[in-house]
Parts: sequence; C-alpha cells; structure tokens
Amino acid sequence: MIQDIAPDFLRNEYEPCEPRPGDWIFWFRGKDVLVQKAAFEDEKCLTFPEYGETESNSISVQNRSERNRVDRKKMNQECKNPIVEDDFNGFLHRNCEGTEQLRILQGNLQYLFRMRDQACFLYQEPEGETKSECPEGWLFVPVRSLRFVDQKSACMAGATAYHLWQWYRDNRFCGRCSNMLMHGEKERMFFCPHCGNMVFPKIAPAVIVAVIDPEKEQIVMTKYADRAFKKYALIAGFTEIGETAEQTVEREVMEEVGLSVKNITYYKSQPWGFDSNLLMGFFAELSGSNLITREEKELSVAEWMPREQLADMDDGISLTREMMGEFYRCGNAVLSMPTDYQKFPY
Repeated sequence: MIQDIAPDFLRNEYEPCEPRPGDWIFWFRGKDVLVQKAAFEDEKCLTFPEYGETESNSISVQNRSERNRVDRKKMNQECKNPIVEDDFNGFLHRNCEGTEQLRILQGNLQYLFRMRDQACFLYQEPEGETKSECPEGWLFVPVRSLRFVDQKSACMAGATAYHLWQWYRDNRFCGRCSNMLMHGEKERMFFCPHCGNMVFPKIAPAVIVAVIDPEKEQIVMTKYADRAFKKYALIAGFTEIGETAEQTVEREVMEEVGLSVKNITYYKSQPWGFDSNLLMGFFAELSGSNLITREEKELSVAEWMPREQLADMDDGISLTREMMGEFYRCGNAVLSMPTDYQKFPY
C-alpha cells in the first residue's frame, strides 16, 4: 500500500529545520502539484522541485531520469485532464550552467516532515499577489498522478504533503474569535494568542468494508455515483460522532446496500492524505439475506462478484484494492485472518 515504503520511512515528528540542497519542495494549487514539464512529458517521471544552494535561494530542479517514474497510460485512464497547466506566482531563472530554477524566497517555505533523512517543505504562495502565467518548463498535474509513480516514497510524501497543505490553507484564522492563528514552535499545531484556541491537523476516520458471502465465496463490489473514479470499489464511509469503527461498518453496509453483517474482522489501516483520511479496513460476513438494495444517490453499481473475477485488482497503493486482492488470494480465510502492520524502523 501507499505506506509500504521500506527501506524508506516517513518521519512525521515536527522538528523544523532550515532547507538544504536536495530537499523536496511541494507546491500545490487546488488539486494539482507542480512538476517539471520535460521530465513528465519526455521521461514519464514526476520530478518535484528541490531546494538549491544558490545566491538567490532559488529552488533548483535537476534532470534525473530515474526519479519517480509514472505510468502515463494508467494515469490517463483514471484522470480526467491529466495534464493541467495553470497560473502560478513565480518565474524561471537560468543560471550560467543552464539549470532551470524557480525563484522562491526561503521565508515562503513551511517545514513538513522527513522522508528518511530528506526534509520536505511546503511552498506557500504570497497572498494578495497577482498570479502570473505558468512559465515554460513547469506545469501543474493532478495530485492523483502521485498514485502512479513507481517510487512509493514519492507517492507517500506527496500525499502527506497535500494533506498538510489543505490544513495550512484552511486554518489561518481562529474559528472561535476570528483572530489570526500562529504556528506552534514545538509541535505541528496552530494556536490563537487571543483566546488560546488550539488547532491540530484534521484527520477524518473512515472505514473500508469487504462484505463476504462465504457460502458462494463472493464479495460486494460497488461503483460510486457522480465521481471521477469509475472503477470498482468496496463499501466505504466516515465514522460519525459517538460510534465505533465496527458500528460504522454495520451502518454503512446497511445504508449503501441494505445488507446485515456479522463476524466483523479488522484487516489493516492506511493514511490517505489525498482526502485527509485515516482508512480502516474490515472484512465482514453476510448475515441473512443476500438481496442488495442499492443507495442510488451514493452508488451507480452494487453487485455480488465471484472470487475468481478479482484477479489483478491489487494496485499496490490503496487499501481497497489490496483487500480485493487478498480475497482473491485467500477466499473465505480473510474472515479469520490475523492483522499485521509495518513497524517504524527507528
């Protein structure tokens, strides 16, 4: 899955530092992320800006063909308008060696985390400035593109950076007294110097549920209604106030497909920064009738699918797809499967 990046590992403790040459810089605009155009179009790579040691504290991007290869064919199948050129505040500068550099002042960089020993920073655009046209050599591509890079550490770092970017973007003023928030010095949080309110990163817990009919060895497969993602998915939903994750499983299954479940078995969890989620995966056994009643506003498809039709579902990134693949490989044994997890190597 996206977090299975060994031997790399994400160090998410908040230990801010000064940027060093080679540190990754993440620049988001809406649902897009800035990458080098030549690497994306010619080498099928996602190459993020890196901090460069220059007199102007520019961001320097070197051409490295082996970095962050992306499956363009696969991406184009799932992304609408996969290449999006957009406006942004900045301009290209070429030094005497011809290296492309994006001029960004160090004061606009927010420390995020480390990928192993490499620091990652967020570029925050100055407010109130007119955005210029996208300069030659750069373009914004959908954040969804990160799902298709071969280097999982880049996918994990980009998704987590996007998660934090949304939090920084949405929390500038105190929701209690409307004064400007300030960033904490020792932890990743905002505080209001006026009323003392504290704001921490938003993490929305949600469940992924694979409903299994053990008698026929089949699984409930769904497709979302009115969403860009058109492939098969499992039943999913957010945990509501006052309920456990297991109660969320029962409620979401009943709401979306009208089925009752028992023997709810926890599988794994997954950070999903694209939507600020912590996903919890469960297998659940059908209890009673197998007649599906589809929630039409939520789902365009809800059907039983035999185990043998789930070959090649696992994409190596999402919890949903791994659970599909696990049922294909193990069948009904998933209802009594022990859980495992990746330990931090430090």
